[in-house]
Order: sequence, then C-alpha cells, then structure tokens
Amino acid sequence: SQGGGRSVEEEADVAGGGPTQGPAADASAPAIGALRLRAGSIIEAGLVTGVQSDLPGPVLGQITADV
Repeated sequence: SQGGGRSVEEEADVAGGGPTQGPAADASAPAIGALRLRAGSIIEAGLVTGVQSDLPGPVLGQITADV
C-alpha cells in the first residue's frame, strides 16, 4: 500500500471516503442524504395562530404529516 504504510481502508478514511467495511459501508443502510431535510423542502403544516399582516409578531405552525 502507498501513503506511509496505511491500508486501503485507512486511505479511504483519510481521503474522506469513509470506511469501506463494517456497518457504515453496509449497502442496506439508508443513505444519510435520504434522512436529511434540506433547505427548500416542502412539508405539510397548518397554522396554529392567525396571521394579521398589519401587526408584527411570531407565527406558530404545526407539522401535519410525518417528515
């Protein structure tokens, strides 16, 4: 192996590729990106408080479906 005697797995970890064996490399595990709520995502929600556009203040909402 190259890189100062490191194994292929260690080289992958150092390069940012993550582990190549073990639970983290298990293909049956969902991808981290699939569990992440990203900016711009649309989620179902309803307003708990009313909105009066003439007055400043907080607006309270509640998610109505599983995310």
